[in-house]
This record gives sequence, C-alpha cells and structure tokens, in this order.
Amino acid sequence: MEHKFTNDSAKKLAAFDTLQHLGYTWHGGEKWKPPLGQPPAYITWDGEGRPPVGAETEYRIMTARNPEKWLYAKILYISEDWVIFADGKYGEHCERTDGFVFRRYISPEERKQKAVDAMLYIEQRMPPGGYQPQEFLEVLYGALIAGEIPGIPINKAE
Repeated sequence: MEHKFTNDSAKKLAAFDTLQHLGYTWHGGEKWKPPLGQPPAYITWDGEGRPPVGAETEYRIMTARNPEKWLYAKILYISEDWVIFADGKYGEHCERTDGFVFRRYISPEERKQKAVDAMLYIEQRMPPGGYQPQEFLEVLYGALIAGEIPGIPINKAE
C-alpha cells in the first residue's frame, strides 16, 4: 500500500517564509498585504542570472524588428519558460522567456551619478596643469568605450 504524505505544517511554514521573503506583511485577517513603495533590498538585482520577482529591469527581445532597443520592465512572475512583467506604459504582459534578454535597470539618478563619477575618474587622471576641454572629453570618451569606468555598462547598440 502506497502512503501519501501531507505535511500541512511544512506547507504553511513554506508559504509563510515565501510571503515574508517577498516583503508581504500580515496584520490579522485572511490575507497578507503586499509590500508598498520601493522593493526591499533583497529584490534589487545585480544583473546576474534570472531577475527575481519585484526587480526593475530592462529587457530586449532578440527576435524583434529592433533587438537592440532596451525597454523597462518590473518582474511580476518569472520561471524557466514564462515571464509576467509590467512595462510602466501599457500594462502587464505575459511572454515566453525564449529570446528575452534582461539587464539591470539603472535609474536616471543613478545614471547621472555614474556620469559624474566617470568625469571625476578621468579628471583625476589628467596631467596636472592646463588641459583643453577637448582633451578631457576625448580621454573620457575613450575610457567609456573601453569599459574602463566602473559601474557604467557599455552597449554598442545604444
């Protein structure tokens, strides 16, 4: 005779851990409340592997007419085969993950700070004394293209 194990307490504990990990809170009653505001720090994604639920990303579709174009997406669900995301413009989408490429979303504020950091990085490496703005910009551009500025992703399609 085959035994079927049903361990309700293990299921409840797993559900509890999952909801807490996703930032949900329980205030009594039947339902947990979803997180509000910015995603918790553990949801931020470094760009490696598959983005977690809640992560803000950019994506492109390799089979699209313009596969170089990166678009915004907030991940609502993701598995090996499917992704559900909100694009911030047209609503939610459910797509197969085949052909999708994701990268970490960099906010306009973060882009600005990285640009300032890049200029400071180059300015500190310029010869002391007078140099022309043209020289500075050429050195900055060369460092950007060579990928020498930490934290600034380079994509030739941009």
